[in-house]
Amino acid sequence: MKWGGGAFAGPVIVGVVAFEQSDALTREKVAFSRIKINDSKKLTQKQRESSSVWIKNNAYFATGEAWVGEINRLGIVGATNMAYRRAIKQFTKKYRTNIENLFTDAFYIPRLSGVPRHNQFPVVGATL
Repeated sequence: MKWGGGAFAGPVIVGVVAFEQSDALTREKVAFSRIKINDSKKLTQKQRESSSVWIKNNAYFATGEAWVGEINRLGIVGATNMAYRRAIKQFTKKYRTNIENLFTDAFYIPRLSGVPRHNQFPVVGATL
């Protein structure tokens, strides 16, 4: 029997969040930083909701998803990579900008247009 990560019933949803490099840490950002996000599945419902509101009001963001059929066809890793590519594509289209450096959740995303492997930084247990 083979076990792996991911949902049994999709979709797989990936979020991309970016901040301006010049953003100063405001009181609100410092207060929000007390919510440590290193695994969204470990957040309480209340933390998830407040994080969502804060991100939407203070950051640039986009999402991408892969559906159950794509998970079944590509496997969870392939579908997750597809969701990442879709999120990046939506982000660059929405904000009309390119992503220079990408911090990912523990792995590289192959064939990611505009963000070469040497500009991808896999992070395990990153904290916001």
